[in-house]
Amino acid sequence: MSQSFVNRAALGSLGLAVTAALLTAAITCGLAAVLLQRAEDRRLHEAAVVLGAELMEPGAQARLEAIVADEHAETTHMGLAFALFDLSGQRLAGDTRITFLPPGACALLTGDFRACSTEAAPLVVVAGGAHASIAELLLAALVASLLVAAGAFLVSRPLAKSVVAPLAELQTRLARLDAAAITHIELGPLSNVSEVDALRATIEVLLRRVDEALTQATRFASDAAHELRTPLSTIQGELDLLHHEAPSPAVVGRLRATVTRLSLLVERLLVLATPGGGAATELVSLRDVLEDTVAGLSAAERERVVLELTGDVSLRGDSALLSSMVSNALSNGLKFGHRVTARLLEDGLQFDDDGPGVPLDERVRVFEPLYRGQAARSARIAGHGLGLALIAHVARQHGGTAAFEDGAAGARLTVRFPT
Repeated sequence: MSQSFVNRAALGSLGLAVTAALLTAAITCGLAAVLLQRAEDRRLHEAAVVLGAELMEPGAQARLEAIVADEHAETTHMGLAFALFDLSGQRLAGDTRITFLPPGACALLTGDFRACSTEAAPLVVVAGGAHASIAELLLAALVASLLVAAGAFLVSRPLAKSVVAPLAELQTRLARLDAAAITHIELGPLSNVSEVDALRATIEVLLRRVDEALTQATRFASDAAHELRTPLSTIQGELDLLHHEAPSPAVVGRLRATVTRLSLLVERLLVLATPGGGAATELVSLRDVLEDTVAGLSAAERERVVLELTGDVSLRGDSALLSSMVSNALSNGLKFGHRVTARLLEDGLQFDDDGPGVPLDERVRVFEPLYRGQAARSARIAGHGLGLALIAHVARQHGGTAAFEDGAAGARLTVRFPT
């Protein structure tokens, strides 16, 4: 069963308070027991010394019992008792609860009775008294710990609510966000709590990425609908003609060409619709992919492609996707230039053409799906604006990048993979 952060923080505070109280009580009881015993021993020893001084007065040896009885009567309110022994340990007078102790020694005679001795030659004076039990101290410490626990229980929850208030406020602001207006992210002022503000910054970055993805998806859907509408309208018009007149080879040829373009368009859209990270993990040779793709071109197209193959580059991926990427790169170069040079790099592939090149301000956007650069639009070059987007998409699926770089002439498309 899940718990709220407030409850967890409150229980944590309660547990910490109780543990600290018990630990403090245990240490305090230990120190108090040691100090109390020292104080008791000092009191008993002083009482024995005082009685010993009286016994050393002239004539005291003849009335030992009376002197001990008088001392006991004088110290009854202090809970003291006395006994006299000779140096051999023979009892001479005093309380029978007290046993012989060597001079200067202290000992616990019973569970609640302690005694200390001193020498008053030729006698040994032993003074005893009630001993405070540590159980009483432990009981007091336990009561104090329970009081602390009760106080912690009453205070911890409001305190926990105060601590997590910035986090709760951030959650409330997130709940108020309108998914339809996510571009206008407003999470309120900073809380001045470093952890909460760091979480807030991370959420804002994530929301911006979601917004960018939604914007791109919306644009992609709109552009895809536009690109599909044109060939479908053409097919519909041609079919209307076939319905009213006998089919001619020219009409059938136009239909086949249109369907072919539409099929290619759908294939590219399906590749672009595949989420990143789904590439297979077979070991693929880029040299083999490049040579096989060029071999599949028409004879006229092969004459316009120059291969510069030095060494080889292998990576784990999907050979079909990589072949599609190379095919689109060659097709793009042949579409805008007369000759394309394809070369192997240490970390990827590079394609140079002798066409008009790609302006700096378009080198990023031309990789967007269905976007066509100014040169393609001006020259009315056939296409749907999906070839470069597919190249970038396949490169990302394999952990790489695709970009246009400065070349000697025309456009230079470079695809790099992690080595």
